[in-house]
Amino acid sequence: MRKKNTIKKEEALDSVRFCTECGEELENFSISDHSSPEDAQKQHDTCKETGKFNGDMCSRVFITKFKEEDNLDFTEDTLDDED
Repeated sequence: MRKKNTIKKEEALDSVRFCTECGEELENFSISDHSSPEDAQKQHDTCKETGKFNGDMCSRVFITKFKEEDNLDFTEDTLDDED
């Protein structure tokens, strides 16, 4: 029998190291003219190429990809030991 293990949003985000090498540019990033997902991914790719990226996830990509109201729960199927 399978059961679902759910990792809550807070737990998932606590375990991720966000890259913040952009520093002050992140403060108003979400309202800037360059806050599209495409621009964020382009900057992330540039940072990876130059070695500036330092983390598990780019903060810019996270900001553009996930909205506050999005459900960030992750579900994983596991086998239940009780058969």
